[in-house]
Order: sequence, then structure tokens, then C-alpha cells
Amino acid sequence: MAETDPLLTSLQPLVSQLNADYARAIDDDRLEDWPDFFVEQCLYSITSIDNHRQGYPGGLMWADSKGMLQEVVDATIVCRFNDADEVERALVDHDVAAIILEPIPHNIGSVLPKPGFLERLRALCDKHRTVLVFDEVITGWRHALGGYQSIAGVTPDLLSVGETEGAVRAETPFLVVRIMRDGRMDLFATGRYLDVIVEDAGALRLRERIVVCDSSR
Repeated sequence: MAETDPLLTSLQPLVSQLNADYARAIDDDRLEDWPDFFVEQCLYSITSIDNHRQGYPGGLMWADSKGMLQEVVDATIVCRFNDADEVERALVDHDVAAIILEPIPHNIGSVLPKPGFLERLRALCDKHRTVLVFDEVITGWRHALGGYQSIAGVTPDLLSVGETEGAVRAETPFLVVRIMRDGRMDLFATGRYLDVIVEDAGALRLRERIVVCDSSR
């Protein structure tokens, strides 16, 4: 029989309290408090059980026809790395929701960003109200404990990483019951939370919450 991890055992009531407080804020319609359950650099995504099993990035793209797939392709703009002028033209000509890039594209030979390139992207995103996302799954802590962003001195709006040092992974089942005005209760949704939880300012907060829905609603 596998031994119980004493760290996880000691954290279990704290994780339970975190989820209880989270649910209470939602139930009380205190949505203004919802972001406080997360750290600054975090990930929140909702996906289906089928997408999760297949490893599909649910919440980022959804399509159910060839025409919709083509629309997604058409809506994606590819710019050359290190060409900030091309990025700026794309932002001027299109309504861009987010710029997503590896700060160092290791898959094409570890190309370093030119001096000022990442800083220019940050300024352009601020100007055009566009989200800047760094994919540091590969770069991550290979370059520095704070990721390559700490070396560049450029802070993205969202950060994708592949490590969980100093964090606890937790899985919590959930169900949502809808109470009608006549008092009748309906099971609205079921699923589980897949969390990465860290200590922040003396409290447990969510660095990552993937909501995997079992139901089809």
C-alpha cells in the first residue's frame, strides 16, 4: 500500500477551504472577488471530458464543421519572429485578441529575440488592448528561475509553463445545482477541477484551474 504524503495530508483541509470559499463567492454572486482566488500569472480554461481525454486545448478553439475550421485558420495571423513592424501592421489592420509566442523559439534552433523586440510587443499590446501570451513550456526555468521573461524584463499578461515546482496539484469533483423560482432543483453540470495551487502572500491561490465538464450542458 502506498504511503500517504504528509504534505498533501496537511494541505487537504486548506485546499478544501479554498474550494469552499471559491464556491461561496460564486453562489453569492460576488464575481468581483473571483479573480482574487488566482495568482497574477494564471490559467483558467473550460473544456469537455472528450477534449480533455484527447489532449485538445478546449476553451481556445471550438469548431463543428469544415467551414468553421476554415474560419479559425483565416482568423489566425502569422508574423515573422523579430519583426515588430509586421506585428504592428497586423494590429492596425485587424482586431487581434492576443499575441502568442515563445520568447525564444527553440523549435527552429533557439533564435534569440532582437534587442527591444519583446519590449515593443509589450508596448503594442498595451496600445491596442491586446493580450500578450508567452509560451514558456520549453524556455521556462531553463534560462532563469523566473523564466525568460525575467531576463527580458517583459511581463506578459498570460504565461504558459510546464513545471509545477513549489506547487500542489489537486483534483476536485464538482456539481452545479440550479434552483428554480418554484423551489425545484435541477442538476445543471458536473465535472472536476484540475488545479495547480501555490502559496501566495500567506494564502493558497490557484495558478491553474482547468474545468473539465462531464455533462453536455
